Amino acid sequence: MRKHFLFVVVLIFYCAVCLYRIDEIPGEWFGDISNLHEMVLPILNGQPVWYYFQSEGPLYPYFVSLFAHVGSTTYFTYKIASIVMGALGLIATYLMLSLLVSHAVAVLTAAVSSVSFWYIVWARLGSSPHIIAPFLTASTVYFLLLYKQ
Repeated sequence: MRKHFLFVVVLIFYCAVCLYRIDEIPGEWFGDISNLHEMVLPILNGQPVWYYFQSEGPLYPYFVSLFAHVGSTTYFTYKIASIVMGALGLIATYLMLSLLVSHAVAVLTAAVSSVSFWYIVWARLGSSPHIIAPFLTASTVYFLLLYKQ
């Protein structure tokens, strides 16, 4: 557990930065949220969504629908789901680099990613499916490395 202490600190700092005034900033429902909302509602009604809407696949709306099913379909719920996906991306990146390079590089990369401008923007917007890309990429490489071992 001592080995992962710095990474846990990075995750706590990421959550603090992302959750700072999350109910206020950004505060207005906008077009991209409507697009995501249009894909989440059929999922919540039990209808499968397999189409691409404006180049966004259905994977991220399925993830967000887990949070909307437990909570509600508000903008705040979408932002929380996006922050959680960002944290999962940091965890996957940390695990991948711990296995691929070293623990120190993994912690440093997670720390830099957790405060990078675009990562924070994607996490706080709540509508951007781009936040799932680091998770998918890092977890794919991580499980490939585990398989090769």
